[in-house]
Amino acid sequence: MGQEALSEMLSTGVVQYKRGDVSFVSNPADINVYQSQAKPGSVYAEYGVPTNSLHPASYPASSMIPASYSAYGIRMAKLGCAPYDDVAVTKLESLEGNEQVH
Repeated sequence: MGQEALSEMLSTGVVQYKRGDVSFVSNPADINVYQSQAKPGSVYAEYGVPTNSLHPASYPASSMIPASYSAYGIRMAKLGCAPYDDVAVTKLESLEGNEQVH
């Protein structure tokens, strides 16, 4: 994730959405899952979210956390799932020594 997203997450305590109104995460946490896709200067962070906010993603060993206003979130609401804006983050930490992902 970018340093700005990490700062926003630290100050708000909720998942930050960028491209496509969906946040993609490795599940379980693993720095190697997205390392090859990370932009220079990206920061590796680990954090917890409610398990009901995680949905399968097409990338191996990953999940997505869709915003309720995303296309996926709207579709899930139509199917009767409760919306989940402001997904709370727990145990957020940027791992020292692994902070910069290249």
